[in-house]
Amino acid sequence: MLFIKNVMLRASVRIVCRPSPSCSASPAARPWMLFQYWLEATGMPEIVNGEAVYNCPPEEFVALVPEMLKAGVALFGGCCGTTEEHIAALKAALKDAEYVRPAPECLDLLPAATEKEAFFLPADATHGAVLTADGDLEDKLSDAMDDEWPMVALKLASWADVDALADYQYMIRKPLCLICDDAELLEAGLRAYQGRALYEGNLTEDALAPLVEKYGLLV
Repeated sequence: MLFIKNVMLRASVRIVCRPSPSCSASPAARPWMLFQYWLEATGMPEIVNGEAVYNCPPEEFVALVPEMLKAGVALFGGCCGTTEEHIAALKAALKDAEYVRPAPECLDLLPAATEKEAFFLPADATHGAVLTADGDLEDKLSDAMDDEWPMVALKLASWADVDALADYQYMIRKPLCLICDDAELLEAGLRAYQGRALYEGNLTEDALAPLVEKYGLLV
């Protein structure tokens, strides 16, 4: 689920997802928020005779489809407990559906993401002091997660910095801004980072264009 969410975030596809990866309630019982996809589970199963039984019928599974369509969802699917009947009901509910563009207020925000969470930042959001990936990066990240800035900035100046990002990205709970003037290092960092990052630096538009296309880099 998290992998799919981050792939879609990088691709700037409109999706809807629950704010928690838990599958502990039926679709109608869970609050939802706009991220980029609707990949729904059928609730927490009951164990009957040693087997998991999901008590969410197809009609309940698709009950929120009209609401999701109005919100601008463009990709639908099933997760835990869905069967051929659920997918058939979903197909029927989407018959003749038309794509609705996102609400205008969403278009003014930057859709960044960490490994586990999506964020919508105002265009003027900024960061505090730029962190360097030296021996105390773990301590720096820990402090940065608790400061007042809406994002954290990390400088990539060497391959060791890329390795450090890969090792410590699990600590990052804020949107990440990568500071880098080397396109090859920047791409390596984007491959390692399981989220959607922002960029700050001196690379040209031509150098950044393929990274924006491939990784959804926000510039």
